Amino acid sequence: MIRRYMATFLVAGIAVVLMIGGMASADKEGMRTVSKGNYCAIEKREQQVINNEADWNALWERMNAGVLPVPERPAVSFEKETLIAVFTGVHNSGGYSIEITGMESREALTTIGIREKTPAADMMVSMSLTSPYHIVALPKLSGKIEFKKS
Repeated sequence: MIRRYMATFLVAGIAVVLMIGGMASADKEGMRTVSKGNYCAIEKREQQVINNEADWNALWERMNAGVLPVPERPAVSFEKETLIAVFTGVHNSGGYSIEITGMESREALTTIGIREKTPAADMMVSMSLTSPYHIVALPKLSGKIEFKKS
């Protein structure tokens, strides 16, 4: 009986995460979350700066490989915005996350802050493969961009 409740709770939790994962939201510093979630098809850690529709389309297709139908790609105005995307790669359980925390611009350098979380050893987590990601739109960037853990 307890296992049935736990299984129901886990399935409901995963459904909520999947529904929220693709929603855009407004953040700080002119930063807008375009997509965030715990499940995507990108298996390796990576960080990307995207400045055009073709690259955005290619990334969206890679992220959603194997998903049918492919979710609608969020709209971005590349005349005014730059996309920043970060991925943790695949993990063997839940409890992992990644977040773009902000940006700092000085002269020709923009630093993107990233925060990663890992589950504590005694934390209850889902026993499923996860691959957290966060994609934000920022006011159009130029110059060098670096990523820094915060």
